[in-house]
Amino acid sequence: MKKLLCSTIIIIALINIAACKGKQEETKPKVITDPKELIEVKCTACHFSSRIFEKKQPVSRWVDLVNRMRSRNPEMISVEEANRIVKYLQENNSVPDEPGEEGTETGAESGAGHGEEIPADADSPEAYE
Repeated sequence: MKKLLCSTIIIIALINIAACKGKQEETKPKVITDPKELIEVKCTACHFSSRIFEKKQPVSRWVDLVNRMRSRNPEMISVEEANRIVKYLQENNSVPDEPGEEGTETGAESGAGHGEEIPADADSPEAYE
């Protein structure tokens, strides 16, 4: 009798475990629509928010800076997210470009100006070679 009772309890427990396992839903990452919140979530994983929001950059530098950060961890920020971040920073956290100051930190011209985006193929491995 004890064996039958123990076997029944074990079978019921296994059925419950199997039923619960089938009901688990995959948790999808939250889609962040607000660009400032996107910056706070993505960029502050490595930087203090003060570094991002208090240090203004020339308009043309934001594409280069965000692209460089993406090159370090392309899986963390998608191209679409990077473009939204760049647009927000260009519109809200920029100083005007000085004459001859377009492009990268070295002063080389990259053609990255206000309104330009990170290329769609920036997710390809060749983009950072």
